[in-house]
Amino acid sequence: MTLQRLLLSSLCVCVLAACGGTEALGEEEGLVLRTSEAAEEGDPGWPMQGTQLHGSNLTSASFTGAMLNGVAIQNLHLEQGELVGSVPLTISRTTPSMQACTSSTTGIARSCGFTSMGVGTCTPGTSVTLGGGACGLGACTGDTAVRVCEGTLPCEHSSTTRLVSGNDACGSFCSSVQFTCPVSGIYNVLAGPYVSSGSWSVKLVPDSGKFPGSREVRGTELRSATLSVVMGGVSTVVLIDDVINASQLHGPFGELWDATGETFLYHLVRPLTSGSVEVCASHESNPNWQWAVPMSGVFDASNGVRHEEAGRFTFGCDSAVIAKCYRWGYKSWREKQGENEPDMGQLHAACTRMARADYCGNGESFTLDGTPIHPWDTLPTAIRQHGPDTPKAFFEAGWQDFGAVCLSKTRWEQLKPLPAECPLVAPGWIVPGAPGVQCPPGQRWDDTLNKPCATVCNSAEEAQAYSPSIRLFNESHYNSGP
Repeated sequence: MTLQRLLLSSLCVCVLAACGGTEALGEEEGLVLRTSEAAEEGDPGWPMQGTQLHGSNLTSASFTGAMLNGVAIQNLHLEQGELVGSVPLTISRTTPSMQACTSSTTGIARSCGFTSMGVGTCTPGTSVTLGGGACGLGACTGDTAVRVCEGTLPCEHSSTTRLVSGNDACGSFCSSVQFTCPVSGIYNVLAGPYVSSGSWSVKLVPDSGKFPGSREVRGTELRSATLSVVMGGVSTVVLIDDVINASQLHGPFGELWDATGETFLYHLVRPLTSGSVEVCASHESNPNWQWAVPMSGVFDASNGVRHEEAGRFTFGCDSAVIAKCYRWGYKSWREKQGENEPDMGQLHAACTRMARADYCGNGESFTLDGTPIHPWDTLPTAIRQHGPDTPKAFFEAGWQDFGAVCLSKTRWEQLKPLPAECPLVAPGWIVPGAPGVQCPPGQRWDDTLNKPCATVCNSAEEAQAYSPSIRLFNESHYNSGP
């Protein structure tokens, strides 16, 4: 085992593996903390991690119960990094035929006593049969009449936008009509009793297309939508105050949030009786703190565990690590790169452990906000490449979704997990009384000494000796301070 990390300083005591000296070095030597916005500005390969997981107390959102302008959003779901749903198509106005008749009136051409049944969609130019209980389509009671109009504007019998009218069909008092789908692919239907004073009901069913129809809503169309969420363990509602494509949002140093156009960000507020409050916690050094990215899966706020939960998803605020790992390229919706490669949701979860220095995989962070790290992966097509060796940077750990698999050093000299609370085995030759003995990388138990091996690794190759499926690693500086 390479021990160079362990020998860098004899003046400090490390909990798990190697630890850095406290000698004050110049900024150009790179061992002191680069807290800095300047660190990321000067070297984009060194993004700044953080301690927060969600960046708010909104722990999950529901795909059901969403509303847009008082209308339920149907089939809300995620497509890559974007919320997409549909809402029913509705008529655009009323017409005299939708008013009540002042006296009993008969016929399909009358201008009163009709009711809007909704809006349908079809393929332009095709023939559509719309059944209202006759000829094997739909259902009705009483003697019914139907009028079909082009688009979303209800029409009168004499209107040029009327496509067809009808009543009795196939030897019944129920209706069935046939028309050619208009260029718009949209039609609306009025129906009522043949005699305006009669009792009736009708269920309309087309032989093609959809009735009632719907339209897709996504992107900025979701402004003013409300979502059912869980905040602080309590079910409540948040409002989408604004939406932006991430390719239009710049970071503090001019970099694009996500240049691909695959991602939309959402500004969320919680409505109050008077006004509203921000969902994402404000962050003075981050101009984009109010934006949140939607993610599949749900993260347990207490221990950081990610799991799939039917009908629910997560919002990660920009200042916290769920969003940071997405922005670094670990997008949970990306396809696996091979049969033996990790699921991208797992890799994103591993990134959140890495970003928070959650070595023990129990949700406890051992870092400080704004500390630069150098993450990379060994996927067949790397999302973040290691690149040339970075001067004065040292291997820290190999990561999976349950935390660090092994450790070379902690990110901060004064922030170290307690051995009793961590599945990583502390090295006894560093920590007095610790049980770990020195073994080859990947070995878990020393049969000769009948003791556990210290889980130490000083390179990606040594980390993979513990678990060949590890794909995510990081380097960091030796940081010390109050």
